[in-house]
Amino acid sequence: MAILYAVVARGTVVLAEFSAATGNTGAVARRILERLPSEANSRLCFSQDRYIFHILKSDGLTFLCMANDTFGRRIAFSYLEDIHMRFLKNYGRVAPHAPAYAMNDEFSRVLHQQMEFFSSNPSADTLNRVRGEVEEVRTIMVENIEKILERGDRIELLVDKTSTMQDGAFHFKKQSKRLHRALWMKNVKLLKKSLTICLRRWFWFIEDVNIGRPCRQTGKLFQSDVSNLRYHINQHQSLTLIGIADWSDCSAAVHYTCGCLWRHHPTEMQILSLTYNEPWLLVSTS
Repeated sequence: MAILYAVVARGTVVLAEFSAATGNTGAVARRILERLPSEANSRLCFSQDRYIFHILKSDGLTFLCMANDTFGRRIAFSYLEDIHMRFLKNYGRVAPHAPAYAMNDEFSRVLHQQMEFFSSNPSADTLNRVRGEVEEVRTIMVENIEKILERGDRIELLVDKTSTMQDGAFHFKKQSKRLHRALWMKNVKLLKKSLTICLRRWFWFIEDVNIGRPCRQTGKLFQSDVSNLRYHINQHQSLTLIGIADWSDCSAAVHYTCGCLWRHHPTEMQILSLTYNEPWLLVSTS
């Protein structure tokens, strides 16, 4: 028989017991009862050589059984739960005040009977397995519900994050359009400046060609590059003396010379008056 000893006690007061083992099993059980923690409802196991003591504390009573170490704890605690239910059904009202061994004559037979049933009857394990499966299904259902609720929270959190990302994408798109528009305006301004400079240089080139043509036709010397003209800026008298060739078309030469000066020094001078005294051209500047 797998279960060899069982006892029902109130604290250290033994109310009923049965033993199918020889030796000092009862003495060991009493030492265990003396050293049990004070928790009202608990399940404990103690090992002694090749045996395991299984303990169930509930409703102010202690239910203890000893079984082989190869015997499963599940069936042992099923046995304790069974005798717990039977004992409370018959002696629940008198158990808190009953003296030692008050229920031993009647309940020891119940302990023995249920001990044989849970030790050898396969249906005992089947019943316990069904109970365990029901509890497992209940636990799984609770876990599944918690997972569903947690998943709902995660879905809501994901929706919030998605909304935030959409708002961020909208603002980023708006900022990108604004930056693109600013860069486009800047490029347009640069293009306008470049076109203005190119057109101005083109007009200067056409002007140089048109002014220099009559001088070349007369066969006289004409310098189109202003760097070859000799000029000097006097900061005190604000006068510039430029030596020019003996040009027959003096007005064209003066026009051309002033244009060259202004192109090379547009911010350094302002021409106030011109005086031609061959072979010098006196330019009064500011």
